[in-house]
Amino acid sequence: MKDENEKDIQEKIDEFLREIDALYPAKWSKLQYEKYNLEEKNDDRNYDNVILEFKRDKNSIRKIRYLSRLSTAKIVDLKDSFKFNISIPKEGKLIIKEIEEHDSTKEAWEFYKRKYGEYLDLEDKEIKFGNEISFKVHGETDFNFALDKVDEFIYIIDNDKKPFEEKREFAKKLLNICAYFNYSLLNFSIMPSEGNLQGTKGTIGKDRFDVFVWALNLYYKEGVDLIINSHTSVQSTKKLIKILDYFNEKPKFNGYFGFFYDLDEDITSGLIESGKKRIDTTDRVIEYMMWAFKVWSIRYDKFSENEQIQMLGQEFSKVQKVIEDFKAKEFSRV
Repeated sequence: MKDENEKDIQEKIDEFLREIDALYPAKWSKLQYEKYNLEEKNDDRNYDNVILEFKRDKNSIRKIRYLSRLSTAKIVDLKDSFKFNISIPKEGKLIIKEIEEHDSTKEAWEFYKRKYGEYLDLEDKEIKFGNEISFKVHGETDFNFALDKVDEFIYIIDNDKKPFEEKREFAKKLLNICAYFNYSLLNFSIMPSEGNLQGTKGTIGKDRFDVFVWALNLYYKEGVDLIINSHTSVQSTKKLIKILDYFNEKPKFNGYFGFFYDLDEDITSGLIESGKKRIDTTDRVIEYMMWAFKVWSIRYDKFSENEQIQMLGQEFSKVQKVIEDFKAKEFSRV
């Protein structure tokens, strides 16, 4: 017999899922979960964590994708089914319109303040360089390993007959971990709000971070305006150009890539080269994921005093083990 607290949690979950169902046509299948596991209670937190498992063949992928974008839900696993760790408030209930996306939560902005320091005005959500220049910013997810993007990568892997089976399984294991990291602090940065730069990133290369870095580099090195979005006002475009040019004029910030993304020259060069190429084979999917792990590793080392980032240490260990196990199998085939 469940205690009153667990009954209350389950009622909140059911109501939350009904809210999501209501956003879609009534004839679509209702969200339904197979397992319900309440994590160990913590009286110091104002929420409880519940693990929910959604079977792939019983749920709308559109609804699952929507759920994954809400900051109250974090992907735990998606190999055989979709497993989410969902935070349920102890007081009140989950209201969808009040739930922010992962890269715009209070926690994310606190991390941005740690990352960008004195230059970020949290109250105004502006980057300010004294009297020289200031501009509005918003949170942004760098590498896109959202569920729809993961499905695209799995399609590439499944239809690539060249690699041996172990390599395909290796790639899928890494994808599972990337999906977990997708909405972690390590994959968040801020971005100027002017010039619809976010829209440009989403359009160029279908939201690939390496293609975005390549396009930015074209602007800085060759003056090619691919990064400048034509679907925005002239005034907003001019403001974006002024922001981009400022980082060429102020090398003390290690350029745009260093300031916003913590990238050194070697990582930037590698991402640029990767951004020039299509991702259409298992090897390219793996290469792209490896660049993501390199960027996340830099940030993990740099901001490891953050409690939320410390909690990702175990997942980094998983990455290392998956890579070592694959290398051992690959070596045994020689």
